Amino acid sequence: MAEIWRQPRADFRSSVPSAVRNWILGFSGFSILLSGVSIVRSTSVGWLWYFLVSLLIPVLVGDLTLEARALRRAIPIVGSIFGAYSTIEFAIERDPIYDSLYFNVGRGDYQHWSSYRADSVFSHPLFAGTFFAIATVVALTAWLEGGRRREIPFAIFCGTGLVLTLSRGAFIATTLALFAVFVGIFLVPKTAARQRMVGAVAGSVIGVLIVSQLGFVQNRLNSAEAASSTTGRGSLLEVSIRAVAQYYWMGSGPGTSRVAAEPFNDVGIPIESGYLELLISLGIVGFLCFIGIAVSVVLSALSRGDLVGLGMSVAFFVSIAGYNSLDGHRSTAILFGLVLIAASSSVQRSVNRVTVIRHPCGDVAGKASRFIVRCPIDRRSAPSTSAKSY
Repeated sequence: MAEIWRQPRADFRSSVPSAVRNWILGFSGFSILLSGVSIVRSTSVGWLWYFLVSLLIPVLVGDLTLEARALRRAIPIVGSIFGAYSTIEFAIERDPIYDSLYFNVGRGDYQHWSSYRADSVFSHPLFAGTFFAIATVVALTAWLEGGRRREIPFAIFCGTGLVLTLSRGAFIATTLALFAVFVGIFLVPKTAARQRMVGAVAGSVIGVLIVSQLGFVQNRLNSAEAASSTTGRGSLLEVSIRAVAQYYWMGSGPGTSRVAAEPFNDVGIPIESGYLELLISLGIVGFLCFIGIAVSVVLSALSRGDLVGLGMSVAFFVSIAGYNSLDGHRSTAILFGLVLIAASSSVQRSVNRVTVIRHPCGDVAGKASRFIVRCPIDRRSAPSTSAKSY
């Protein structure tokens, strides 16, 4: 008889390191408790739905090795498509798809900057900059590790989308992430990335020089609005400290940083830092738990010699420091969850979701699956030579 043995995977342990899981559980538990005394409970409940689902999936699902590999392959491809879309958008200075949709629902033009800033499909150039920073670093680091030339066009298109957002925070995040990858190359023994590091460094330097000379980039960096934004952000630390001190450093409730800081925010600009948002809304405990998540993800990637995970996690955690990413843009939570899966899962683990061991008659038995086929089984040769992973 055509017999097929389906063996469940032998390892049900989570692919996410225990340190990352513990910090996520601590962060989630404290957020839930604090939502009970939130100053705006409805806002906190909505915030929890976004963040807890995104953060707890890597903890509760278990082995996400295959998902992490799929994300690492998909992010540069998706970033290239959106980067090409951003090029068209920037050239005509309007979104060819979403502007019409926004107009039909009564949403006006929010492009209030002196230079047009592409946002692709991300609704805001700062959030788009975060995604493009991650995608650019993933593509470049994948080329460094594997030497596949197909990653270079992906990096170019993703980098183009990054530049067209004119997001200074995303520029800095990409630079620091690549620097972390270059440092990690020397800390990881016997990595093939060292062979291509000279070319990567040279290409990065040339790319920075070219981008810095572009007229629209210089106009943005030297504009009065950029200077006023920098000046306004300088006062946000004092505003955040005064706001969180009002609630005895325990936080005003998940997602409520804007409301809590409003009485102290004379400048009137949003809390342009995801970390300061957390300090206000979740207090010192929630803030430190989030820092614990960030540090543990980065260190776990470095300890495994995972340069792609190291680069993408640094790009994300640096980028969200430059705008109201965690309370003002809740979709960041979804990107956060994807980064946790892709950066903290051990993709080197050899674990089979389902192992199919076929009958030694293999092809004959498969073709005759509707009939009874008698064939002796040689137990000594069956398992190792005929296993197929799915």
